[in-house]
Order: sequence, then C-alpha cells, then structure tokens
Amino acid sequence: MQTILKKAKNIPPTLPALIERYLNGDALLGELYSVAPSLQGLMKAARSRKLPKEARRILVEVLTEQAETSRYSSEKTSANIQRLAEEDVFTVVAGHQLCIYGGPMFFPYKILSAIRLASDLEKKGIKTVPVYWMASEDHDFEEVNHIFIGAEKVIWNRNAGGAVGPMLLEGIEAFQAELRDLFKDDPLKLATLDTLAEIHAPNRTLAEATRDLVDWMFGSFGIVVLDAADARLKSIFAPIVQRELTEGFSSAAVATNTAMLQEAGYQGQITPRDINLFWMEAGVRERIVRSETGFATTEGAKKWTSDELLKLCESSPEHFSPNVALRPLYQECILPNLGYIGGPGELSYWLQLKGVFDAVHVSFPGLILRDMAVLIDGKAQKRMDQLGLSVADVYGDREAIFKAIVRKEGSHEYVVNDRAQVLEEQLSQICEELASFDPTLGESARAEQKRILKRMDVLQKKVLRADKRKHALAERRLVEFLQSTFPNAVPQERVHNWLMYTNEEARTAFFSRLMDSFNPLDPQLKAFQL
Repeated sequence: MQTILKKAKNIPPTLPALIERYLNGDALLGELYSVAPSLQGLMKAARSRKLPKEARRILVEVLTEQAETSRYSSEKTSANIQRLAEEDVFTVVAGHQLCIYGGPMFFPYKILSAIRLASDLEKKGIKTVPVYWMASEDHDFEEVNHIFIGAEKVIWNRNAGGAVGPMLLEGIEAFQAELRDLFKDDPLKLATLDTLAEIHAPNRTLAEATRDLVDWMFGSFGIVVLDAADARLKSIFAPIVQRELTEGFSSAAVATNTAMLQEAGYQGQITPRDINLFWMEAGVRERIVRSETGFATTEGAKKWTSDELLKLCESSPEHFSPNVALRPLYQECILPNLGYIGGPGELSYWLQLKGVFDAVHVSFPGLILRDMAVLIDGKAQKRMDQLGLSVADVYGDREAIFKAIVRKEGSHEYVVNDRAQVLEEQLSQICEELASFDPTLGESARAEQKRILKRMDVLQKKVLRADKRKHALAERRLVEFLQSTFPNAVPQERVHNWLMYTNEEARTAFFSRLMDSFNPLDPQLKAFQL
C-alpha cells in the first residue's frame, strides 16, 4: 500500500509574471478583479454576494437529481446540496475538462484545493460548499482521451464529434485492457481498475462516468459535482444569451479589459468572437455567427432569422453553449459563488473578463490559484540522496544541475579556466602597450586576443565534456530523477495520472494527507515524499 509518509516541503514556484503581480496585489491590475485572493477578501465578498431565490431552488433541484444518478454520491455531498437552499450558503468552484480517468494530477489538485478552501472559510464562519464544475460541453476530444502512466501514453480511441460529455464510452475496453497489462503485477492496482471499469462501462457517457469518478474519489469530503448542461439551469442564463445575440456585448467588454492588460505589459489569453456562443445538439457543437438573414452555424447546417433564434433561447435554452468568454459568466449566474480556483493560465484569461460581468451586473468572484504539488516516490528519493539534490531541484534545469554535480564531484575545468583568466589579463596588457606604440598593432593584438580566448573557451568545453563522460552514472541517475518529477521538462502534475501513486485501499488517506498540506491561498509548490 502506498501512502504519503512525509509532510510537504514548500518551494517557491515559478509563476507567470502576470499571476505573480496579481497575487502580490499590484495596483495596476486593480481594475481587472473585484475580490482580493485572501480569506479576508472572500469573507468580504460573502457580505454582498446574492443568488436569486428561484435560481437557488432550480440549482438545488438539478443538483439533487444529478446526485441521485450516482451510486457513489455520499451523505455528506447530499447534505451539502441541501445546504445550498439557504441564502447564506456559498460555493467555491474548481472547473475542469472531463479527462478520461481524471487525466493529469492537477485534476485532483484543483478539487482538493476547492475542498480545502471551503473548509477554511467554514472555520471563519462562512458557510461554504466545494463544487466541481464538469466542463461537459467542451468538444476538444484529443485533450481528454488519454492518460500517462510514467512514459506510457494510454489512449481511449473512438470517433469523436460534438461535446464530450454526452459521448458514450465506446471502445473503452482496449484502454482498460492496456492499463491492466501495465499493472498486472500489482493486485491492489488491479482491484482499483476493476472499480474504474464499473464506473466507465461502455454503455455510459463520459459525463456520467466522470461524475461517479469524482464522487468515488472525493465524496467523503462532501464535494458537489455540477453538470451545467441542463435546460433548467440554461433558462436562468437565457436573458444574457439573448443579449449576446442582439448586442454582442461580451466582445467589446473583453477587448476593454485586454487593453488594460496590454497597458500593464501583458497579452491576453483569449480572443473573443463577435458572438461567443455555440449551437449544441447530438454530436454537434458549432459556433453561431451572424448571417444576411439573421444567424447560422459556421458550417451553414443551421440557419435562423433573428426572431427564430431569440425564441429558441426561451423554449430550448439547452441548445446554447457559451464559449470561454461567457462560460465563467454562466457559472456565476447559477451559483452563489465566492471564488474560482484555477491554474495560472485560467486565472490569466479570467483577468480579461471582469468587464463582461460588469456589463450585465453579475458579481465577479475571487480568483484563487490552485495548489501545485510534486510527488517524490522511493526511486526518485534514492536518486536525490545519491546525487545530493534537494526538493528545490524537482523542476530544475537538467544541464545546469548536472554541471553543478560534475563540478562538486571534481571538475577539471579549472586547469583551463584559471590559466585562461591569467592569460586574458596578460593579453590585455600587451594590447594596451602595443596600442600606445602603434594603434594598428593594438587592433591586431586585440583580434589575436579574441581568437586565443575563443580557442581557450572551446578547450574548456572539451574538458567539461570529458568530465561528464566520467560521470555517466550520475547523469543517468539525474535523468531518472527528473523524468519522475519533471517528465520531458513538463511539471509532473501536468502529465502523470493519479493511478501511479495510490489505489482504492489507500485512496482516502492519500488525498486526505495532500489536502492537509494544501492551502490555495498560499501559492507554494508542495513537494511530498511517498
């Protein structure tokens, strides 16, 4: 059984400059958000955040029905759903694509961050429910159809089209068989795969399976799972959809905030369309564009007059799907939300959106950076010890670390380097003396100096290469270490799947220990030793 044995060690993370400035409260970015990313900021937001009574009623009704479809939904989750009927109960939200089997590790990290933040707010007297928003209307199948187990990419292959949430899990058996082969010598992992196969049966949709997966993984913590692709929820958003169709208000609002970002020295993450909506039906999710007669889908398969499409907003709101410029607004229209938890890229594009919220008088939530973590298994820890590395090296530059190892263990660079410094000083003196005698000779001497020093530099690099060859074992160990913590120079959390680190028996303890050390309001990289 694998479980986390040692408390996390915090490492200052490397964040995009924009997010660094946002988290540090840079005054130049003040107009791009409303709520400070702190407990005090979120507590202040709770005093003014309101959700209309009818919207709450619909939300609880939909959540209750959706939870009843999952046999893994917990009593704590059911209680949290019912709490949302009360006007003084709020949410914190983490949203993510429906990646098969959960995708990379930052999927559970996001959810655990939401659970932890909700818990911390509760301790401050703010009644808060953690919510996972299923991005079931996303249609980028290539981003969600695979996981990595170490260096092995395991792919779920099937024909794709339209939103990913309603897709049946056709062809999942081959994906599951490949995983069983990878873990054939681990009985506990095989038991976990048995449960996952039940959750991801071929006759189920990806949305149904993902709901059960999250309930199974995190239900004991009270997580509430929301699939917003519901006509009743969309009806709450319908007036804004109509305004987008008639005015195209979101594009101008995003452009205004993007201009503010550019003035602060940053480029926007998203580029809005004239209309930031999709038309969605079985197997189809296509952009809505203006046409000579009213509106159409980009491929021209659907055409409407203005009156026809506006009436459909009222009668069939489930067919309208917001894109990245409007999805956050939809979220805040149907939830009593205080904070949105996301990665650096997500927060960057949210900082373009406050104007969209202001245009329709909807509260803009606090933007909270999710927890970031790296897991150091026994083999990686052994390599750390052998090489004399620290947890600060987990996302390090391979070449720089290896040079440091070689020099620490006995480099011969000094044979050339020390003498090259003396030689440079002597050559400079020669150049000065000759230049004072004859400027032309001085120029020739300086040219010779550059040539000689360049050759010395080439010689020094040859010495370092020779040193490296003598430290081939250390280099192999370093490669193994970084392939575990920083695979292909990508943070581990963006590659590896959670199956690598735990199993059904240890799952609750594993995630509990992570959450105990998490704190999304303290943006540090947490390094755990297994």
